[in-house]
Amino acid sequence: MIYFLSLLISIIFIIGSVILISRIAKSLILKERKAAMKHMEMFHLMNRWVEIKRDKHILADYFNEKKIESIAIYGMNYIGNRLLKELSNTAIDVKYGIDVDVRLFYPDFRILRFEDDFDVVDAVVVTPFLHFEEIKCKLREKIDCPIINIEDILYEIEGVHDEL
Repeated sequence: MIYFLSLLISIIFIIGSVILISRIAKSLILKERKAAMKHMEMFHLMNRWVEIKRDKHILADYFNEKKIESIAIYGMNYIGNRLLKELSNTAIDVKYGIDVDVRLFYPDFRILRFEDDFDVVDAVVVTPFLHFEEIKCKLREKIDCPIINIEDILYEIEGVHDEL
């Protein structure tokens, strides 16, 4: 009887462990799949940007055509960094960045947290394009200017030049 009871407890323990491990593994796989999809979307966006640059078009022209002279960049990771560099030495004044991580190192460039007060700009460009609608809603409460998705900028530049 004791042997049967200990065998039953061992089987229940093993089954419970397998269920727990499979749930943890499934959660990790879903998390990694989500990250992979995000990076794939970023790759496609950056690829589009490279194609636009290869065709000799610059993002500053987009802002000039829209009469946007000053911007803030929301999201200072890879895409925000590229945008900042592309607009340096152009007529577009990138006044500041907005990011949750203000410890990002950008010499001579101010990065604000969402909680900070924002200076007036002609537009805010959102670089975490997959979360644009959510970010736009939050920014609407803080600043009164156009809030533009970087993806929309690239599509518009690409579309304008495809028509030519």
